[in-house]
Amino acid sequence: MFTDPIADFLTRIRNANRAGHRVVDIPASNTKREITKILFDQGYILSYKFEETENNQGNIKIALKYDKFTKEPVIKKIQRISTPGLRKYSNSDSLPRILNGLGISIGLFPILDIAYTF
Repeated sequence: MFTDPIADFLTRIRNANRAGHRVVDIPASNTKREITKILFDQGYILSYKFEETENNQGNIKIALKYDKFTKEPVIKKIQRISTPGLRKYSNSDSLPRILNGLGISIGLFPILDIAYTF
C-alpha cells in the first residue's frame, strides 16, 4: 500500500523517463487523472488513456514524450515540493518561477499545499 499516491505517480513517470520507456502504466485516481490532463495540455506527454479495470480503480497509460532529434526526455525534472511529512504553504502570488518561466508548478486546492515542478 502506498502512503503517498501522488509521489508514486511522479516516481513512476521519473523512472520510466530515465529508463527510456515510451509508455508507463499508473493506477488511477481522480487527482492523478487531473494531473495527467495538465501534463498533456502543457505538452509534457504525447498522449494518455484512461482504462477501467476489474477492480473499478482504473489505470492510466501515459505515452512519454521525447525530443525528436536528441531522443532526450521532454520532462527534465519532476519533483514533489510539499510532502505529507513536510508541508510547504505558499500564496498564489508568491509562487517561485520554475526554470525561469519555462516549467510549470501544479498546486492542489482548496489550500495551496502541494507544488510539482516539471
